[in-house]
Amino acid sequence: VFNRFLNRLEVLLFHNNRLVRINENTFENLISLRVLNIYGNRIQEIDENAFVRMRKVEKINLSFNRFDLVHVKTTTDAAAATNNDEWLEINANHFRNLANLRELNLSYNQIKSIPNETFADLYNLVLLDLSNNLIEEIRDGAFKNLVSLVSLDLKNNLIQSIDKLTFQSLKSLVKLDLNGNKMKPKYLLNLMKNVTLRQTSVIDDIIAYDLEISQQ
Repeated sequence: VFNRFLNRLEVLLFHNNRLVRINENTFENLISLRVLNIYGNRIQEIDENAFVRMRKVEKINLSFNRFDLVHVKTTTDAAAATNNDEWLEINANHFRNLANLRELNLSYNQIKSIPNETFADLYNLVLLDLSNNLIEEIRDGAFKNLVSLVSLDLKNNLIQSIDKLTFQSLKSLVKLDLNGNKMKPKYLLNLMKNVTLRQTSVIDDIIAYDLEISQQ
């Protein structure tokens, strides 16, 4: 727990340690924090209110940890799931009230799916890194309200299908990386017909690469 004398702290680097859990009051006094780096730990559990007072935070790096994204559950669900490891992970409520967040790195975790509206409060998010996880499917509401998103990294997952409307609302998107997934080239080509990018060369390179590999 960080004491009240650190309420002017703007950058916290706590990476490559053995942190397993982030409690509700762990960061409660860090009201001026702008950068939070806690990658390379062993985090499995983050309290839903852990980030709620960090309203100025602009960058959060949670990569190289051990959590998944799960659906928001009710108190009743929680009581029934005390012996369920999945409950000890992360859900959509963790990212509420982070209106100033611009970069979120969740790469190299154990994320298997992205529940609808997980990032719905992150209107100013510019960069989202979900690479090197275990994601198999992405539904149309996964990236709802990410109107400022410029870069979305989904490479090296297990993605086989993506709803055709998933990227439709991402009007600011410039870079989309889908390399290293399980989608067939023809499927990928059809999917890209529903994507509008300001720099299409990024996607063209991905498609060309996948097509080339498939023909070898």
